[in-house]
Amino acid sequence: MLDHLSGPRRRLVLIVVAVLVAAAVAVSVVVGVRVTGEDDVAAQDEPGPVLVVPGYGGRVASLDPLVAELRSQGRDVVVVAPSGGGTGDLRAQAVRLGTAAALSLIHISEPTRLSLGFRMPSSA
Repeated sequence: MLDHLSGPRRRLVLIVVAVLVAAAVAVSVVVGVRVTGEDDVAAQDEPGPVLVVPGYGGRVASLDPLVAELRSQGRDVVVVAPSGGGTGDLRAQAVRLGTAAALSLIHISEPTRLSLGFRMPSSA
């Protein structure tokens, strides 16, 4: 589908699509919470789980320092491994991320914040 684009341009298009998908998910969550009328406020003294995701073409191993630091601070960290070696279909990536987020929140009895960390692969 994007074969006619050069590598850097294709990468830019994929990053823009990923950002748009993430924004759509965020907007959907905000709208969903407002529509349901839930007045529960997340506890600010107990941060929720953190999902970390390697950037397009990135490797899970590149997240190890970040994951170690978060865990040393007592955070519950979930590493979301990409499908297709990190260069798979972004729609599948979005579904995988959404599933990981939902599963992370199932085990929590109180309303909480869910943090998402995204790491872009280095160009070097």
